[in-house]
Amino acid sequence: MSGDGERGAALVFVLWLITAITVLTASLSTSRNEIVLDTRVELSRLRAGIALDSALEVAVEKLRTSGFEPVGELKLTFGDVAVDVRVSPESGRIDLNAAPEELIGGLAAASVEDREEAARIADAILDWRDENDLRRAQGAERDQYHRADLGYGPGDGPFRYVDELRLVLGMPADVAARIAEISGVHGGNAEIGLASIAAPVMRAKDLALGLDVPTGPIEEEANETPPFTTDAAGLYRVDIEAVVDGGYTRRTRAVVWTSPASPGRDYEILDYQGWHLPR
Repeated sequence: MSGDGERGAALVFVLWLITAITVLTASLSTSRNEIVLDTRVELSRLRAGIALDSALEVAVEKLRTSGFEPVGELKLTFGDVAVDVRVSPESGRIDLNAAPEELIGGLAAASVEDREEAARIADAILDWRDENDLRRAQGAERDQYHRADLGYGPGDGPFRYVDELRLVLGMPADVAARIAEISGVHGGNAEIGLASIAAPVMRAKDLALGLDVPTGPIEEEANETPPFTTDAAGLYRVDIEAVVDGGYTRRTRAVVWTSPASPGRDYEILDYQGWHLPR
């Protein structure tokens, strides 16, 4: 490199260094209280995250050995972090990909009170998972997604995660959350298994059969946790909440497979979601 080139590069580096120092100085000029608060939040986030990972390991080991009878719940403490764990078999849920159309209709009707809205949601779910462009009576295919200016179309294939429900056209967030609670995508069963069938799933099944039962979600106080039973395929949903002393909260949901086909693996995580709720 020529002398002029070296001097030019050195000048650029000096200018970059001055800029970096200026930015750093501005950051450090933040009030001490804000720095302390940010540090506390970050430490709480890290402690809660470690607790979540540890609790998941404990839950999986318990599933592989002693189980969770009589109910799939566990309370743990890691230092100043209190952790609640809930485990339930996936076979007790409705498979979004394998369930027949009638059961998808029951699933929607068990999640919203209005039967017309339930029919629209069911058709939209079915149009999302099928591979054709033929729109159902109240469903939505590529043209409808394009007109809604969403920037994406229907999946035209199996749901990969239950959270994809939020992408279905016209799906309210609260309805998607209720459906996600009682549905899955990993079981592959057209029918609901006998394992730990929760009351909302039973309502969906009854509605699918055309029985005269109320539509809409079941009241929380009537929605008791069913007894824990083993999943024949070894598929479980694990919901974990970690609360740090002081109120900082993080939650995670995982679907684990305790009988994976892969050699050398004791278990496999098929789905993992996490979010935090600072208070």
